[in-house]
Amino acid sequence: MGEITQRDLMTRVVLVLVCSVWGLSACDAEESPPEASQPGVSQECTLEDPSCDTDGDGVFNAEDAFPEDSACANLSDGDCLGCGEGCQGDGACESVGVCVCTGGWTGAACDTCPPNWTGERCDTCASSWSGDQCDVCSGNWTGEACDQCPSNWTGELCDQCAGSWSGDACDVCPENWMGDACDTCAENWAGAACDACANQWTGEACDVCPGNWTGAGCDTCTNHWTGENCEVCPEGWTGDDCNVCGGPRCISAGWFHTCALNAKEEAVCWGGNGFGQSSPPAGTFLTLTAAFGHTCALGPQGEAICWGGCEDSFALSVPAEGTFIAITASGGHACALDAQGEVLCWGDDFDGQCSPPDVPFTSIAAGDRHTCGLNSEGQAICWGDDSKGQSSPPEGTFVTLSAGGTPIPPDAAHTCALDTAGQAVCWGSDEEGQSSPPEGIFTTITVGDKHTCALDVDGGAVCWGSDSDGQSSPP
Repeated sequence: MGEITQRDLMTRVVLVLVCSVWGLSACDAEESPPEASQPGVSQECTLEDPSCDTDGDGVFNAEDAFPEDSACANLSDGDCLGCGEGCQGDGACESVGVCVCTGGWTGAACDTCPPNWTGERCDTCASSWSGDQCDVCSGNWTGEACDQCPSNWTGELCDQCAGSWSGDACDVCPENWMGDACDTCAENWAGAACDACANQWTGEACDVCPGNWTGAGCDTCTNHWTGENCEVCPEGWTGDDCNVCGGPRCISAGWFHTCALNAKEEAVCWGGNGFGQSSPPAGTFLTLTAAFGHTCALGPQGEAICWGGCEDSFALSVPAEGTFIAITASGGHACALDAQGEVLCWGDDFDGQCSPPDVPFTSIAAGDRHTCGLNSEGQAICWGDDSKGQSSPPEGTFVTLSAGGTPIPPDAAHTCALDTAGQAVCWGSDEEGQSSPPEGIFTTITVGDKHTCALDVDGGAVCWGSDSDGQSSPP
């Protein structure tokens, strides 16, 4: 380009002033307009007046100061100097076509933050990254994106031991913990921190099963103990270890034989065995009852099991099917009570002793040719032979009862019960005074042929009725 004369300069200044009056930029003064702005590319300007660069840095920008009415005021960075639209991001135009990015920004327009960088100035390592180039996983982070916590670590910063892990490398499963993930209490230990003995275990190592507890988990009462702390020996059991059967359920006397349950709850019988009544099958039983020529019991699942009885004795050894909670037998029949209160009977039914009414019962007792039971309100209900009034109970509320009689003439049958006050009440045959109890408070009662016995509150035996063989004279 040739030397600019003073005349040419004046001409161009006048041209700029005219353009500014009409709202045109200095660049429009040329006959051929420049190409449209492109990112990273500046446009040429026809004005070549170095006076617009007032700070002398070779760049025309907002830092250059000049009068508002000068020609330079109508020029802009994007139109005549620097980078056009190229510095729309976080950068500065330092020369024609050159956009210098600030902070960590990159790209032609300085609007791109490279991988692993963040922040307003793109000068901070993104989460989990570190290093001068933000290319190193910080702390315990791992993975291609540095966003995975390795095994045994957790937390927002992946700086905490997961679960129960401990140690500088979170690779130590502390005392009382176990498992591949160290998330299970060791044997016999429990609690959120596995610092308490599980179930009933005691001792520094939680390896002592105390008192009456037993089982692999020390969570089962031994023998027959019960209660919250296995401290109660329930009715029907006795002994220091609560393993000696006691009470009516454990022993029963028939006419010519007796059966009982031993410590293993096996049946043991002695006496007359003409019908096989003293030959119990193998196994364990919950309770048993002995009658004239047969014996019945409840198996471990509550099933009725009977043995003895002559061939023509009404299938006494074939009891009713079901699951029962009580069983009673006498004379030539037997009855059982299920959990719903239904009574099922089998055997001799000549007098209706095996035909109970359709009402729910809580307990039952079989006499020779009659049967009695207590309903849910404690009222006595009887069915079968009533020739001696043994099936006609008085009004009242009772807690337990017992029925008796003999199949050998002359017949004698009576029934006795204890009321809610513990007083004995009897009805039926009374030839020998067996239905005339003495005054007193009793805890249990049992009826024989022509005599009756009961235990008082002190555990003493009291009997009344026939004493022909000393049966009413307890020691």
